[in-house]
Amino acid sequence: MGFLSSAKALLLSAPFAIPLASGVAAMPSQRNETVQRGNPLSDEFGRYVKGLMDEWKVPGLSLAVIDGDQVYTEGYGFSVLPDTPVKPETLFLGGSTTKAQVGAALAHLISTGDYDTAFSRGWETPISSIIEEDFVLKDEWATSHITLEDAISHRSGMPGHDFAWIGTSDPSDGNNTRKTNNTSKTNRATVRSLRHLPLTAEPRVVFQYCNLMYIALSHVIETVTGSWLGDVLRNVIWQPLGMNSTFLSYSEARRSGHQIATGYFWDDEAQEYVAVETDPVQYSSGAGAIITNAIDYSKWVKCLLHETAPFSAATHQDIKTPRTLEITGGASRSWHVGDYGLGWRIATLHGKAVYKHNGGTQNFGTNVFWMPEIKFGVVGFANAVDNGNFIKDIITQKLAEDRLGISPSERLDDGQKERKRQLEQDKQNFNNATNILYPSYATNGSSLAVDYDLFVGTYSNPGYGNYTFAVEDAMPFPGADSTNQTLQKQLVATRTDLIIPMRMILRHVAGNYWVAYLIPILGSAAKRSFYAAKFVVGGDGKPTALEITWQGAVERLSEVTTRFDRVG
Repeated sequence: MGFLSSAKALLLSAPFAIPLASGVAAMPSQRNETVQRGNPLSDEFGRYVKGLMDEWKVPGLSLAVIDGDQVYTEGYGFSVLPDTPVKPETLFLGGSTTKAQVGAALAHLISTGDYDTAFSRGWETPISSIIEEDFVLKDEWATSHITLEDAISHRSGMPGHDFAWIGTSDPSDGNNTRKTNNTSKTNRATVRSLRHLPLTAEPRVVFQYCNLMYIALSHVIETVTGSWLGDVLRNVIWQPLGMNSTFLSYSEARRSGHQIATGYFWDDEAQEYVAVETDPVQYSSGAGAIITNAIDYSKWVKCLLHETAPFSAATHQDIKTPRTLEITGGASRSWHVGDYGLGWRIATLHGKAVYKHNGGTQNFGTNVFWMPEIKFGVVGFANAVDNGNFIKDIITQKLAEDRLGISPSERLDDGQKERKRQLEQDKQNFNNATNILYPSYATNGSSLAVDYDLFVGTYSNPGYGNYTFAVEDAMPFPGADSTNQTLQKQLVATRTDLIIPMRMILRHVAGNYWVAYLIPILGSAAKRSFYAAKFVVGGDGKPTALEITWQGAVERLSEVTTRFDRVG
């Protein structure tokens, strides 16, 4: 997939729903006028893409294919419903594809020698030697030994902790202090919160994807250079490559005059798209704040494929060097995924090396893919995150296999059947959370005897922030069975300060045990999750704390329990 001194500013705009019963089959296609012979984005291919968009409810998609010196771009569907078409120039949120640019910029800064005092040991430089007062972890050894390379390759020992990712100011407020003060303050505050978050592994032992470590790297870059990260990326990468439509803040993107796509999610109950007018991407800095388009990203990928300026040959080699072994729950559609580098997942496809990374914000998805051996790459953007990324993976795989000349019998499965099975399984798991988390407890009627008012209040953790619970009438979740109908009340807290604004819903199981449901305020149901929760009750029968046990990021690692003390 992966804020508030301005919680009100972060509050998402009220949604508007647009019925689209006819799907996207009739959507227009906007093609680059300079079509070359051999363009893989043919009319026939366009019909294939639109079929996937219709099937998986993706309103708009933009593609760029880089094949040697040739670049082909095309837009499909709508950037803003009901009728604003996607064009190659349309801006999308790039999410975690920002990470590779942070990695490349940092590699460049190290290689130039201009900052040798700060980067005295290159990638092996401890982060705490640069931002000593801010970078403090619970483990003293980890604090003093975690390096730039550990952080950038997700081997720091720190798990995701995405529900602890909180912003403290709005870096896109448009005033003159934004670049020098507000963004840096946000990054610094986020880094300082790491001292309250537990590690779940020894450093350099296991891969654990951690956005927060890229915030630490952003803070490092801003501290060393004395410049806002967006200015560093512009000076090092965007300006030399002519990426004039790439930004790190909403305010700059809006001022550019380019069409910015609106993000959507599909409401399966209402059978319509729902728009989310804003996205808290501005709080994610080097972990995922980039805003760009297919044309600009094709320039970035072309630079990587041909190993051209602004990077030296040594820096290009640095970019492609694996840093850690990534162990996942299984290979993605039979791809061999084994390594992670400077913001790149490194795989093989039919014996050829592949560098790729997806990006996901609240309602946007991005894919970047390149094969250096054959000088081939694909960039894709969608204004729907989960299914958007999924179909772009399918599209990218087809384009790559077409380019490699793979026969139909040797092609990899596109994963659509497995995706549908997994989505259905996820829905069933969510609606059966109580039985999954507490199989020994009977649930029928257990919540009727609870005095919900007793639990109303604010519960706080220095790393995860505050949850203020109120009592609401319980309603069945979409697609739930009749089991949830027995519930009369629930506890609800709304967090607009998180990178993905969420509602936490607590439903009683038995005794002090509850299920904590995390549901996006506006966004895909695929981002819903559930966890075991327990209230700690004092001798007077009143709750003193709430404990939530988060599932481990890696199966063999221990789960993390966070204690929220009652403060009001």
